[in-house]
Amino acid sequence: LRTAVSDAGSVQVLWQRRFVSDREDGSALQARRMAPGASRWGARITIEAGGANAPSSLVSVPGGFAVGYTVRGTVPRSRSTARVSLLKPRASTKLDVAAALEGVRDVRLARSDRYGLLATMVMSPPGGDSVGVGAFLAPGASGFGPIERVTSADDVQEVVPGFARDGDPMVVWSAPRDGSDQGIPIDSVRRVVRTSTRRAER
Repeated sequence: LRTAVSDAGSVQVLWQRRFVSDREDGSALQARRMAPGASRWGARITIEAGGANAPSSLVSVPGGFAVGYTVRGTVPRSRSTARVSLLKPRASTKLDVAAALEGVRDVRLARSDRYGLLATMVMSPPGGDSVGVGAFLAPGASGFGPIERVTSADDVQEVVPGFARDGDPMVVWSAPRDGSDQGIPIDSVRRVVRTSTRRAER
């Protein structure tokens, strides 16, 4: 489902594996890596043993890779947790971007030397409009900072993080064109792409 290549030449692949057991109908998140210059894939590892949604993002980070995804609770209709796993050759670390939320999906990642890892996601609470939010894992930090709203529009469909030419964090998202009739089916509404930039404090 996702592949990435590091500057050093490591190749990481990961996928979602569906399974049915006596206790649950679930899905696991698994991965393999090929070291630089190697001709064989390394051993398969299991990142999440169950409850994992399809991974939204896989990016190279110093010493390894980072994957963004959500994990469902075991109770029906339970909230999901936005999670990032840092995949290193000898050990992996799981970090929750935020506490479990209703309607959270699509965890995307971007990285810079200055800001570290930027994770964005879409929140679609029951009965409310979808909005884009994000959080930073600063270089050297042990966890993500506070969640911030990163889109100015409602009914956001997807949010893609990145960094502007000057190095400041930037997100791109799609939203309905202003004045769209809310009664029109979503597939028929013309959409626009918008951006926002978070300026650094100077």
